[in-house]
Amino acid sequence: MDPRIPTRFDGPIVDVPIPVDAASDAPIDARVIVPVSGTGCTPAAPVTTFPGGVACADWMGTLTIDRATVTESGGALSISPSAGAAGAFGQCGRAIVFDAPGVFVEISDVVDGVSTFTSVGLSAFGPIVYSMSVRNDILVFQHTLGTITTIPYDPVAMRWWRMRPITGGVLYETAPEASAWTVRATSSVPSSEMTDVQLFGGVGAAEPAPGTARFETVNVCP
Repeated sequence: MDPRIPTRFDGPIVDVPIPVDAASDAPIDARVIVPVSGTGCTPAAPVTTFPGGVACADWMGTLTIDRATVTESGGALSISPSAGAAGAFGQCGRAIVFDAPGVFVEISDVVDGVSTFTSVGLSAFGPIVYSMSVRNDILVFQHTLGTITTIPYDPVAMRWWRMRPITGGVLYETAPEASAWTVRATSSVPSSEMTDVQLFGGVGAAEPAPGTARFETVNVCP
């Protein structure tokens, strides 16, 4: 397995340079929030995944923290690694049914710095199998076989991330508004129906001002 992929998002991560490869840009139409048949979801009412209170609790997730502050308020889960602390991170994860059209996550902010990571990972209840991560303004698409591709990160055009299963693999997509999806990468690693989704913000080396990763709507459908 590529050593750049953490086996779990639960400890210090050492960043290494990742080459930028070409990515496909095939548009896909979809909507999000309430499950329906096919490859899309149609919203019926606003959904707040993180309304406030104990961080990660309303989402029925499990919270792991190491030298970071994790809060939940106003619809956002905020993860702030401590300044100057190598390996600091926060992580919220829960078990899901990984079925078409997959997992949607709205990323409204990412941690900032050369060795920072803002990630959405899908694991087989242990090692991370698929992940999308912003690292130093680059969006990285990975699976257990290594890095699939990388592209410059646009926080507006790529505010929404999605991973969904297809025959024999998984598609990675982004969208500005959870409506017009663009395929960014394809994994050749087959998926399983049950998986664990992890929301992660952290640093590898010590960063003077890493800032905050913010995750808003998270949805799985159908």
